[in-house]
Amino acid sequence: GNVSGALSPPAFSAARAVENRHRDRGYILDRGRRIQSVRSRDWKLIRYPGARDDYLELYDLKADPGEKHNLAAHAPRRLAEYTALLEAWSTGDAAGAGTQDPVLRDQLRELGYVE
Repeated sequence: GNVSGALSPPAFSAARAVENRHRDRGYILDRGRRIQSVRSRDWKLIRYPGARDDYLELYDLKADPGEKHNLAAHAPRRLAEYTALLEAWSTGDAAGAGTQDPVLRDQLRELGYVE
């Protein structure tokens, strides 16, 4: 399908996991790994490295510029797309992203990131 705003290149960032900053969210962070995020014009995904599971926050920046409503549980396709982008970026292969993984490769091609 058509993903609005995704054809502008995504912006990635990573930050050190600081335990006390996210304790209010109930996260027990793995401080050996980094918090990562990817955003396009319209969407933002943040992945917090959990001690057991990772915590994902997905925001519709157009509808929710203040990032108050986490849509990770409500937008599974969008979550999968942006998680795929983060995976590709964190393995250092965003340009040839996911070329080993056909599902990921198809998602990235659909988003316009690979030929």
